Amino acid sequence: MIGGSSTGKTRACWEAVQLLPGDWQLWHPLEPNHTDAALAGLSEVGPRTVLWLNEIHHYLLTSDPAVGERVAALLRELLRTPGRGPILAFATTHPDEWARLTAASGPPHDTYPQARALLTGAGVSARIPDQFVCEPAAVAQAAQADPRIAEASVADGRQLTQYLAGVPALLERVERASPMALCLITAAVHLRRLGHGLALPAGALEATAASLAPDHTWNEHAPPGWLENALEYLSAPCRGVPGPLSLIRPRPGTPPPDQPLYRLSDYLFELGRYELRHDCPPTPFWKAALRHAYTDEDLRALARSAYERGRVRVSASVPDGTDLLGLYDRASAYVLGQEADRARSENALAKIGEERASGELQRNAFMRYVYRRKAAHCLERLGEPERAAAVWGELADQGNADAFVRVGRQCLAMGQRTEAERWFRQGAEAGEDDAMQALVFLLAEDGLFDEAAKWTERIARPAESGDIYAYSRLGYRFERAGNLSQAKIYFRKAIDAGLVDCYQDLVRLHYEEGDIEGARRLYAEAIKAGETTGPMMRAEKHGEHAEADDLAFTARDHGRTMQPLRLLLLHRLRQPNTLALGKALARQTIDAGEAFMVKGVADELSKAGHHRAVEALQRIFDEVDDCD
Repeated sequence: MIGGSSTGKTRACWEAVQLLPGDWQLWHPLEPNHTDAALAGLSEVGPRTVLWLNEIHHYLLTSDPAVGERVAALLRELLRTPGRGPILAFATTHPDEWARLTAASGPPHDTYPQARALLTGAGVSARIPDQFVCEPAAVAQAAQADPRIAEASVADGRQLTQYLAGVPALLERVERASPMALCLITAAVHLRRLGHGLALPAGALEATAASLAPDHTWNEHAPPGWLENALEYLSAPCRGVPGPLSLIRPRPGTPPPDQPLYRLSDYLFELGRYELRHDCPPTPFWKAALRHAYTDEDLRALARSAYERGRVRVSASVPDGTDLLGLYDRASAYVLGQEADRARSENALAKIGEERASGELQRNAFMRYVYRRKAAHCLERLGEPERAAAVWGELADQGNADAFVRVGRQCLAMGQRTEAERWFRQGAEAGEDDAMQALVFLLAEDGLFDEAAKWTERIARPAESGDIYAYSRLGYRFERAGNLSQAKIYFRKAIDAGLVDCYQDLVRLHYEEGDIEGARRLYAEAIKAGETTGPMMRAEKHGEHAEADDLAFTARDHGRTMQPLRLLLLHRLRQPNTLALGKALARQTIDAGEAFMVKGVADELSKAGHHRAVEALQRIFDEVDDCD
């Protein structure tokens, strides 16, 4: 069930549970935390069980994506294994989390393939509208029977469930809050949106709120006892529902926490995280948040968010916060340029050599495998394809399917095309998507489009990997071969599967064929779908830079595509007269949590020789990472 806060997701699932026979049991994996409970208990789930996954993003969106992917893989295995059913799994989530978990990403940045396959291929999804959809006569009849509905229909006739959940009272409570109470709410929103779990310790709220308060607010409105007064005000119920910050009471038999824990109102969290989506708190906030994080998972999640926003030194204060292997010096993680990449690769190889010499890797097969992969990646970046191919070949011979495509690529780099195709076929037949895609490239080059199309359909199957970029890649190859009719078919397949970026390609082909009317219809359709590249670049061309910024972030904020934002950054940073605008947009992008994307743009600019722009981006990274 997908919907905003207080729209009725959980209630709808609960009503459905009541229809089951009495011999069914319900399991809600929750303690000690969502992911640990699921990982520990999923293998024990038996038939006639309702698996209750309220807010499933807490299970799948983890600070280490591999953990959430493990949960998703176990859930998929449970739901499709004969003999373990019948199993009924209920899940709820918000639209933003749904978009993040189901968005298709091209390799190597496909972070949630297992989660996407689980959510889009294992069941049925339903979206609950934010506004109440009902015949007016039915609402009027319900209002006659229940004065609460009568009040809600008069006050807000379209958002009945939100009103009944006490939203107006919540907002009124916030509007009348003291300046420090408002700082508490803002701190709570920041903590939650940056990765902290539901349980917010009083110490974390106090320290982070103090870090956000301007000097005059702190001096005038934070006398002794301000925290207790603010929490008392914010935790009082609002018309029968919890207040903005509600106290979490320990269940009988569970050890009491060492300090009070509070939960932020779901509605305020959803509202606040959108309003603050482009804001990055100051360094004192990050230090306070990391110092007072409630669990290790909360600590790692916050460190990861700091890292994504270019606050590398803040993140580095957390042991293993973002780099489990410790291969890179995180204090220089965003040093840009090709020489910096080479230096990091050499440094990583040296550290791998030290670990191997210590003998520790011989006792841990998993870490030995991970380090071998790291070594191969570093050799690739250092331009040593023969040594990289040898390492990948060893991993492939050991049964690691993803190594087939890697050794094949190194064979291509050395001009060994026949040998590369042999490796790609082995990987494709083993079910490795990247190997299938690499094989498609070679088949298309040879004009074997029928076989290429068969492999493409297998790659893009939504119930499995769902790599819809495979459709667009084959579309480009048809276009390159001059077959525009087939190119349009595959661009449309990509669009229908959710890859809205391809509207621009489809529009372009219609223009090239002289179908002006068809191109215009597609252009209007693209804007409705959230593909804002066209209107964004038009606004940029006419000097409407604020409008262009807004259109670029619109696609990003709604989980549709990062492409407009990336294109706008490249466009501005390449030209001296818009370099200042590009720097401002880069800073905003980093603060919004897309430091990796900005680094990717810097890599492109470095390869193209735009050194002045790369130096400007390096200065921005240095500024945001200044902990003083």
